[in-house]
Amino acid sequence: MYTVKPDGSIECLTAKEAIDLQRLIQSTRIEPRPTSRGQPAKQPIDGDESAPEIAKQLEQYNGTEISSAQLMPIIGAKSSSGVGSRLYHLQNRIPLSEHVKLTKHRDKKGVVTWKVKLL
Repeated sequence: MYTVKPDGSIECLTAKEAIDLQRLIQSTRIEPRPTSRGQPAKQPIDGDESAPEIAKQLEQYNGTEISSAQLMPIIGAKSSSGVGSRLYHLQNRIPLSEHVKLTKHRDKKGVVTWKVKLL
C-alpha cells in the first residue's frame, strides 16, 4: 500500500510496491491528440521551408562549391557557423536529401565550403 503525502510525493512501504507503482505509471503513455480529421498533429516547420523551394534557390550553384555565408540565407541559418546544424535540423524535418545533396568540405585553414549537387 502506498501513501500520497500532502506535498504530492508518494511513499511506498516496500520495494516491491514501489516497483509495481513505477511500472504502472510508466505503462500509461499519453498519445498525441488527434486533429479534427483524426490524424496526429504535425509539428510546424520553422519558417515553412520546403525542400523544392530550397532546391530551386540552390539550382544556380549546382556542381559548384559555395561558402557557408552564401548558404546561410538560403536555408535560414542565423549565422555562418550555424549552417551545419541548420542543415541537420532541416534534414530531420523535411525530405531535403531527396532534392539536394550538400557535402561539407573544410580546407587547411578551417574554412568550410559546401559542394552542391541537385538530384
